[in-house]
Amino acid sequence: SRALIEVIDDGHSHRYGWRPDPHHHFHCSRCGAIQDVDLPELQLLQHRIEGRVEHYRLDLYGVCSHCEKSNESTA
Repeated sequence: SRALIEVIDDGHSHRYGWRPDPHHHFHCSRCGAIQDVDLPELQLLQHRIEGRVEHYRLDLYGVCSHCEKSNESTA
């Protein structure tokens, strides 16, 4: 069974999320914000794998739009 609370390790601390549905995370390297990301296309990979996927996780890293805008206004 899936846990109802997820633990997100951002490399500095543990954060907790509540979404029980499959989703992924985008981590901002400047402000530390974490955004939930829905990528239903990844579920299509199951059809290309000879076997059964029981769990997967994808974390994306970069700079969020808020930090990008803040950087543009200070330049």
